[in-house]
Amino acid sequence: MSLTVPGGVNVDFRVSELVDLYVDYTYVWVNNDLVDGAEHGAMQVYDDVWSHFNLGIKFKLGGNKIKKMVENFGLVTLQATPDPLEEKGDMVDVTITGTFPPKYFDKNAVMCFNTVLVTADGQEFPLKTMNFKGENVMGDGTLITWGEGGTFTYTDQVPYDAAMNVSDLVVAPVVYLNDGEAYESCGDALLEGKKAMQVDPVRKLADGVIHTSKFMKHTEVVDFAPDGYELETVVLQEATMYFPKNKFNFDKNLPLNKKEENNVALQNYITDILKGWDLKEVSINGWASPEGEETFNQGLSEHRAETAEKHVMKKLTQAAKENDFIEDQQFEEIDIMLTANGPDWNGFMQAVEASDIKDKAAIINVINSADQSKREEEIRNMILIYPELEKDILPALRRAEINVFTFEYKRPAEEIAEMSVTAPAELTLAELLYAATLTEDLETKRVIYSNVLELYPKCHRAMTNLAAVELADGNIDEALVLLEASDELNPESFETLNNMAVLAMMVGDYGDAKEFLNESKALGGDVDYNMGMINIYEGNYSEAVSNLSDAKCDFNLGLAQLLNKDYSAAENTFKCVEPKDAETLYLLAIAAARQDNKEMTLDYLGQSIKADPDVASMAALDREFLKYYTDPAFQALVNAQ
Repeated sequence: MSLTVPGGVNVDFRVSELVDLYVDYTYVWVNNDLVDGAEHGAMQVYDDVWSHFNLGIKFKLGGNKIKKMVENFGLVTLQATPDPLEEKGDMVDVTITGTFPPKYFDKNAVMCFNTVLVTADGQEFPLKTMNFKGENVMGDGTLITWGEGGTFTYTDQVPYDAAMNVSDLVVAPVVYLNDGEAYESCGDALLEGKKAMQVDPVRKLADGVIHTSKFMKHTEVVDFAPDGYELETVVLQEATMYFPKNKFNFDKNLPLNKKEENNVALQNYITDILKGWDLKEVSINGWASPEGEETFNQGLSEHRAETAEKHVMKKLTQAAKENDFIEDQQFEEIDIMLTANGPDWNGFMQAVEASDIKDKAAIINVINSADQSKREEEIRNMILIYPELEKDILPALRRAEINVFTFEYKRPAEEIAEMSVTAPAELTLAELLYAATLTEDLETKRVIYSNVLELYPKCHRAMTNLAAVELADGNIDEALVLLEASDELNPESFETLNNMAVLAMMVGDYGDAKEFLNESKALGGDVDYNMGMINIYEGNYSEAVSNLSDAKCDFNLGLAQLLNKDYSAAENTFKCVEPKDAETLYLLAIAAARQDNKEMTLDYLGQSIKADPDVASMAALDREFLKYYTDPAFQALVNAQ
């Protein structure tokens, strides 16, 4: 038996993709003298050795370069953002950045790069295909050089599907030698491409999909057209007393007082009080014609107002005596407002302007240009020239105006509410529409608005309001018919347009809804809340927060704040939302998770599961809690049911 000890070294130097330079040296030692077959006399050497040195060039004439690229695909760096993927605006956006290392991409190779969202149940949602090509490949594709490699950025989006909530974003490129063909898909390339191979196993790029925006509640605000009913209606009755020149005693035989319309007004200015309406106030304005001295006219107008006051008090006192339902003490407490206006210059100028006097322009010009202190004198001079001034203009200015304000009688609200369903024909349109506002019961509202439409079939307000009731009850088809009819009758109703937007939102047509809301806003509608909901759907979270800000303790406001990454504000909003349902507590858990607060995440999640046990299975797969998937406390919580 002999001992053999070999040794040596081998070095390869890559000159190019196809050529290597190699050097090797070998040395072998054996512990006997048998290798060379000879024994050496006195100077014999008992151990044999030998060695050799080689220098050469290797030419690579074959080999599967495609296979090598597939096997080394792990050297390609890929990063997907966001990770986890997130639904936003009903779409899932994907951005992938990648780097191919030097001396990886064969000059004659093509890589078909197709990312796919694969769901837990095997559904596939492919994104767009991107092709990379080597230096010798003509045609479309992103060039990647052999010597330097290359980088790329890939972006795409895919419509959101609820099945994506539990999914993986994966890629398994197909690599093949360029054969001059352009394939429609990676599948075709794998089947028909020259030496085509697919990366196996698939490479996971990201988890999918966060879908928190889909928690938005359908709390759209419907608009009700105004009922036009006045809880308090003040009615004015007027009369005028005319006086002789420079006097304040009432002479009923003056031509103006004997004029039928004036006489009737003087007799009837308290008829509303005689109907039992409550008196609100009385105001009297005394006037004088402007031809007299100003100080005298001021006093004269005051005395005329006082004469009218006596006339009013006499009629009120007499009415109280003759009608038991009138309480005279209300008249004793009434403070009649007297105003002494002095000379009625404006009335004079307007009367002259409206008259048939031939030289009225000259008269007006003289008055306007005269000194303040001389205007009375100018009028007196013109009376001599134009006697029609005294006959037709000045008498109507010597007066006292009586204004009596009363409160129109209103049925008690309880009576209106009852009659709206038992005797609607006895109520006015305004009363009927008002009656519907006195109840929160949708069925009662439906009955009242239906009664209105039977009596007033073209009342667009009743159509709009009944549609609002149907929307609140989820009756989309009924609401649509009513809104279309209302819009045809009055296309300028911002309430109708708002409700059409609500209907569109309820069926998921947010594009049309936004158009309707913009039209409603242009007509004066307050559409902020509903627009805020559309902002959430579109992924414009900062705008959503702004539009929903007036809602305060509102679930959708809290959701918008959460999605806008304003976690403190979101927590404060959710904490004041009532009632604290399972969804509100669940979103509080998400807010805590996004802030890496494990303790509060588990606390709120536990409360949510307690409120609704079905939450556990949802949370177990929700990518919002991805960081806790392997946490024992989290697993115990979601699997306890």
